[in-house]
Amino acid sequence: MFYPYDKRFSENTLKFLIDNYKVAVALYNTSYKITLRDDRKLIIKVIPYSPKRRISSLIPVSSEVKEKIIEAVATRYNPRTKSLDLSKFHAYSIFTDNELFVPLNRPAVLLATLNIAAQHTKHNLNHLNLARNNIYLGDGLVWIRRLFPELKVLILADNKFTELNKLKSLFGYTIEVLTLSKNPVCETMDKNCYTRNVQKLFPMLIKLDELNLPSLTNADSKLKMPTNLGNSYPIQQFSSNLVQSNPVMTLVELFLAKYYEQYDNKVSRQMISEAYHDNATYSLSSCLLKSCMHGSLANYIPESRNLLISDQNQSINCLIHKGKENIINILEKLPKTKHDFGSFIIDVPFASSTIIQVVVNGVFAEEFNENHNHQVFRSFCRTFSLVPAKNSWIILSDMMFITLVSSELMEESTKRFYVFKPSMTNYPSNSNSFKTAMLIGDKLPDVLSTLCSKTAIPNCLSSEYQQDSLSSKQFSPLSQTIDTQSTSTFQTSVVQHLQSSHQQRHCPGLPLTTPIVSMLSNSQPLTSLCPMSSTKLSFPVPNTKPIEPALSTASTKIHLDSSNNHNENSKNELLMIKRFSNESGMNDKWSKKCLVENNWDYGKATLSFSKLKSVIPSIAFKH
Repeated sequence: MFYPYDKRFSENTLKFLIDNYKVAVALYNTSYKITLRDDRKLIIKVIPYSPKRRISSLIPVSSEVKEKIIEAVATRYNPRTKSLDLSKFHAYSIFTDNELFVPLNRPAVLLATLNIAAQHTKHNLNHLNLARNNIYLGDGLVWIRRLFPELKVLILADNKFTELNKLKSLFGYTIEVLTLSKNPVCETMDKNCYTRNVQKLFPMLIKLDELNLPSLTNADSKLKMPTNLGNSYPIQQFSSNLVQSNPVMTLVELFLAKYYEQYDNKVSRQMISEAYHDNATYSLSSCLLKSCMHGSLANYIPESRNLLISDQNQSINCLIHKGKENIINILEKLPKTKHDFGSFIIDVPFASSTIIQVVVNGVFAEEFNENHNHQVFRSFCRTFSLVPAKNSWIILSDMMFITLVSSELMEESTKRFYVFKPSMTNYPSNSNSFKTAMLIGDKLPDVLSTLCSKTAIPNCLSSEYQQDSLSSKQFSPLSQTIDTQSTSTFQTSVVQHLQSSHQQRHCPGLPLTTPIVSMLSNSQPLTSLCPMSSTKLSFPVPNTKPIEPALSTASTKIHLDSSNNHNENSKNELLMIKRFSNESGMNDKWSKKCLVENNWDYGKATLSFSKLKSVIPSIAFKH
């Protein structure tokens, strides 16, 4: 008995596959020996199946096949031993009963099966059996190490691997038991050479093809790894403790701070040449992800290195840049950048006295220009291999991946890049108002600590203005009483958006509203009554026109003469909305809300936005 896989009808011909050599020989010997109803002889042709040796295309797996794969994985997984048996997967009854052909030697099918297995096992797998699946390509095997990092036993016996080079995608994988018996490579290679080369691929291997191996690693040498947040840690934005308990973290952060300060130089990147080893290597990869398809990567795709692209096979080595000078020349050709340090996530997979591997994920602005309202952001992942030099660490290997940024990351980076700074130019809608411009810090923030600026009114008002203001109305030395019920709804709407989280971070006795702060006098510090953020403002904006005291405790409002200047004010209001939108990054609706609830006082609206910028909902920045 045999089962015909992948049956295909064509006119009077039936084609199918079988996975048993003896059955194939028997069928071949049966040709011309069976008589059909029309007295013709049945012709049976047996041809060895030779699959393509490279991937030409990835045919997607149908939803019907995926449903059956889910059933098969569920029935062949043993949760007690955390083992999954996928041996001779195509012959499983769930597939044959439904006349489905699910061969794991097709990379698309293998990837779909491994993804389903990872979801079912929650990436926690100890033993994986892929024997007797006729696997001959090594391209899809890389997903085993990515999806199952804790795997210890891997069975690849009775497949079609002709050379160990097919397993190079698993190089360094920390499996302890490997079975490759009954593969062609086991018969063609010398036994000692075969064992030695396999151990080079898998340095932690202790058993190969059921035979114990001598360990190649030194039991006394242990890698020192950072333990903060499971070996991954974000750069802290606000920290009062400058003494880091982890020396690896301190070293890495200092190195990255210096590197990206010079890398983001607006003129040239030549300064970072000192950070590279004379024999360093650099490569770039870039592609469009399904979740972020709107945009272009034309500056990076031509230099992108991808082993799966067959057209690159001949020139693939040209995309690996070796030597300090070659690397700097390539980096100089890339667009100028400004990195968002608030988006950085740093990972140190391993660290020793001889090498440190650093992985940096984050966002940068491409061709950054502080005069542009909307910047082009990119998401990147960069892997450095650092080796010790004279009193320093330098880069031996640099691999960079660049793709389009998601809308969420773009909004967060936009809010971190843009801050308000007051200037003395008059705005047309109010002769006494400051013109507010956007300031984007050019100075690299310290990744080990964050400077906390204090709030004080700058001594920038002219003596004439001070005299006119103070002579017309005297202010009380105490702050004006505020009615929290009349608080700006723009501010309170932002507060209410994160009210629950705020209550967890702050003392319950503090109010959740954000009162409007009145100017006391030109020489008196501006005090914020808002408890929403512990971060002090670095650029306060004082009121530029004296506010007459109200008879009640309600906030003072500025009344406009709508009867005489209605048309002019409407035009000026539109201009204010447009400018506030451009400078804050918020859309017109939220910009108008902020201005209206601050009585069209541009300076007061600026102060309100500055205080609440970090907690404004992302919908305010969607245009």
